[in-house]
Amino acid sequence: MKKESSLIKAKMYLERSISWEIVRIFGNSNVVKSNYIWLFIIPFLAKNFDEISNYLNLDMEIAFSIPRLFFASLCFVFGTLVYQLRCPKLVKDHDGYASFEEKGKTIQHVVDYFQAVQRQPFPAFGFDHVKEFILKFDLNAEKDSKLLVSISNTKGEVESLFVDKILVKQFFWDTYEKLKRSNIGAALVSFIAYFIGCCFLFIISIENIIYALKLFLF
Repeated sequence: MKKESSLIKAKMYLERSISWEIVRIFGNSNVVKSNYIWLFIIPFLAKNFDEISNYLNLDMEIAFSIPRLFFASLCFVFGTLVYQLRCPKLVKDHDGYASFEEKGKTIQHVVDYFQAVQRQPFPAFGFDHVKEFILKFDLNAEKDSKLLVSISNTKGEVESLFVDKILVKQFFWDTYEKLKRSNIGAALVSFIAYFIGCCFLFIISIENIIYALKLFLF
């Protein structure tokens, strides 16, 4: 029982601490994206560095560790692969309701984002879960105060549901909160990969600073 209780507490802590919203910062970062190319350049550079130096007739020296830069790139590529495959598209595309509204998207887009999670391998939500979630926002009896949304059931048939107009913003945020904490295991794996990659880059930066200090001060 104690072991199960510890696992439950650990899971709850991870769900509170890590989400796709945090991983998104790394996944959409230009620093991470710009490091992909090193995964392909470094093996070539490491193999042919002496030949390149001789061809250019230059006495070249690398101030940082090539393996560390390679592993940083490898971590970023792996983290991004998990991010692209498992992160809900609503979280990838938007950081909040203002961004969503600014692009002129409607409540139907929120539903489509929600249902897109069902098409992922090992989906976090099934059709029944999505339908029950939407029904919670159909409270007003007057049809003029509602917005029509469509969802596809397991048979590929389209079903019509309604969401109260006054609850549109809440519907977005509740969906966003649910999706950003879905597939939390994959989010954790992606975060760890990005974090390790950043650690490698930090070490390389320190190496460069030390190299520059030795070069100019001694």
